[in-house]
Amino acid sequence: MSMQFTDASDKETAEAYEEGLAQLTDNARHVIMHLTELAHDYSRDRKERVIVAVIERHIRKVKTGHKLPALYLMDSIVKNHQTPYRDLFQQNIVSTFASVFITAPEKVRSLMYRLRNTWNDIFTPTKMFQLDKKVKTMDPAWPIVNTPPASSSTKVHTTSPQPNIHVNPAVFNRPRDDNASIFEEVQRKERELLELRKKKLELELEVTRKEVEERQSKVEREPSKSTQRSSKKVGPGITSYAYYLNIIRHRRSMKYIKEFVFI
Repeated sequence: MSMQFTDASDKETAEAYEEGLAQLTDNARHVIMHLTELAHDYSRDRKERVIVAVIERHIRKVKTGHKLPALYLMDSIVKNHQTPYRDLFQQNIVSTFASVFITAPEKVRSLMYRLRNTWNDIFTPTKMFQLDKKVKTMDPAWPIVNTPPASSSTKVHTTSPQPNIHVNPAVFNRPRDDNASIFEEVQRKERELLELRKKKLELELEVTRKEVEERQSKVEREPSKSTQRSSKKVGPGITSYAYYLNIIRHRRSMKYIKEFVFI
């Protein structure tokens, strides 16, 4: 069910992004990357607050097994497109994280601890201290990593862009530049491979055509005895049939290649 937005454009954005979130049922890297870049695209239309609200609501409402992937999505967005997503997610990061932790099994809690430890340079020390205190009330074994520095509330938290992309810290740790274009690179390689196959088929077809022409030319140059003529009438016919059969097979192959080359 879509959230209530008074602005028609905001409502449309929320509904579109919710459709994508519905596909996020596990730690599927390609889905997380797609939703990360989609959030970046919406930032050009000043829809960051809508996207953040949709994701936070999704994390709270979705069933337990789907909460961690949504948390990984939030993590991916703040690490790859920090401004203004980092500040927006930081406002509710304590309650958002706690809403996942409270129902999570032990294995997921361990993964959440590893994820939280990557946020020391993302969110303010004060927020991380508040998060640790909140989680510790639910799990006494949870360590409090940082203590709030003096006058931390008056300090402006600034960080340089992170050199690494983080989608699922338990599985992925690739350079950011590589991950940002990995999907396009795979598509490009597939197109190159299909183009090579297409050229190979064209070359084979040309070789077959020349072989048939040479055979027909050789037959025409041979002495034409009556018995030979009778035989030759069958020969070229069979050869021509094989030739056209070959063409049909290659055309089918070419059709298959074209269908994928131009996707």
